[in-house]
Amino acid sequence: RNPSKGRSPAEWRFRVLRWEWIDMQIWPRADPTPKTIRALRVYVPLEDQPDGPGYWDITSKRVQAALEPVLPAIAGGRAWVDFRQDGRGPSSSYSVSITPV
Repeated sequence: RNPSKGRSPAEWRFRVLRWEWIDMQIWPRADPTPKTIRALRVYVPLEDQPDGPGYWDITSKRVQAALEPVLPAIAGGRAWVDFRQDGRGPSSSYSVSITPV
């Protein structure tokens, strides 16, 4: 399942093949100057994201903090990650659960 913008709750279910930290540029609405941020790139099997490039770039610091501790244990597709976001913006809340494959 892929999230749909504006939908709450947003839910994801995926397996993690590998991950890496990357620097990426964003262009904030209020400032035309690009800004470099740190993102967690999570590579997933193509069947878990059939209409995408095979990875997700996670930019939310709260989501990064929730996933980073479990990534070594689940890399290689050894578990399902069920991720849920309730609400939008700074007041949203997140929950992550791990289920062995």
